[in-house]
Amino acid sequence: MNTYNRTRSHAHNRRTGFAAGAVALALALSACGADRPGEGDAARAAGAEPSAKITLEVVEEPAVPLRSDDSYAAAPDGTEAGAGRPALGVLNSPGLGRVLQDRNGRTLYLFTKDTPWPMKTACDAECLEKWTPSEPVTAADAKAAGLDPQVLFPFTTPDGGRQESFNCWPAYTFKGDKRPGDTNGQGVGGVWFAIKADIPRSDRGRTVPAAKG
Repeated sequence: MNTYNRTRSHAHNRRTGFAAGAVALALALSACGADRPGEGDAARAAGAEPSAKITLEVVEEPAVPLRSDDSYAAAPDGTEAGAGRPALGVLNSPGLGRVLQDRNGRTLYLFTKDTPWPMKTACDAECLEKWTPSEPVTAADAKAAGLDPQVLFPFTTPDGGRQESFNCWPAYTFKGDKRPGDTNGQGVGGVWFAIKADIPRSDRGRTVPAAKG
């Protein structure tokens, strides 16, 4: 092979490698940077920047007395938890507006110490004593709740479980919520917020779907 052909072949390989890297980076971005917490370093090294830090307004609400038992009672309308409820529901909260619920009527929250890109959870063992990762839902569940399925990003937690996220923000329920419709987790520590039901098509975590009340 002469010098011209070798140079041409080398340039072609460089273009091919660059294109492959661009595709890999695009795929990473389309999945919140990583499917597993802790992954995504390769994309970061390739020059991709995580979303800008977002400051949320802390919502102060009066404390709500909690029941002494840990059972999850019937809803105010008499419906038992989980009975005939969709996998993803919407609560019309007087103070917070439309926020998401799981199949048991538990309000879904996000934790602002989590990282949406690359997706990582900051909820450690002590945190998990009060906050429970929400189970993944289907695209059909999202549509039934009025959400664009593209805001769903289930990922694998450090212990190997699967957790749903909305717009790249992992979702949790709060053990301090004792009845369907409770929102006692709103504003806890200034870092926990109910997840709004009106989530625009995902922008990979740049918009925080937090209800501020």
